Amino acid sequence: TLGILILSFCVALFAGAFTVLRWLKRASDLSQLQLDFLSKVSHEFKTPLTSIRMFSETLGAGRALTEEQRRHCLQMLQSVTARLDTMIGRLLDFGRMEAGRMSYDRQPESVESVLQQALEAFEPIRIRDAVQLETNIAADLPKVMADRTMLSQAVLNILQNAAKYGGDDRRVRLD
Repeated sequence: TLGILILSFCVALFAGAFTVLRWLKRASDLSQLQLDFLSKVSHEFKTPLTSIRMFSETLGAGRALTEEQRRHCLQMLQSVTARLDTMIGRLLDFGRMEAGRMSYDRQPESVESVLQQALEAFEPIRIRDAVQLETNIAADLPKVMADRTMLSQAVLNILQNAAKYGGDDRRVRLD
């Protein structure tokens, strides 16, 4: 009887230790996932905030700007703030995704217009970092069923990474 009790105690101790270690591993994985998520969100918000800062500094610097340049800066500020608003909405959507209620707004989209949206968002980075951008977009591409904002964001991420990790020649080519 004593042997069975000792054996049962050892099995229970082993099972308890295994459960605690498994729980700690999950907690560690969740913590790492949260850190990765925060890092990626911070990275995504830096681009529009940098654009807003750059265009507002351009407008506030007191330099003589032509009316066309001033209009372009204001238009880009409006575009970037709208994009930032969309990104905040998407961040809130992640909460819905966790709850299993996430939906994508898929519609027939022109590939050219999706790419143009990404290129407009990339423009401040291109100017700031003196990136040479070459595009070759076929005009006869069929429409795709996509969430325009999410697809454009994915293309922007690719452009940013190409500019950042593409080498010293600061050239990006989009075909």
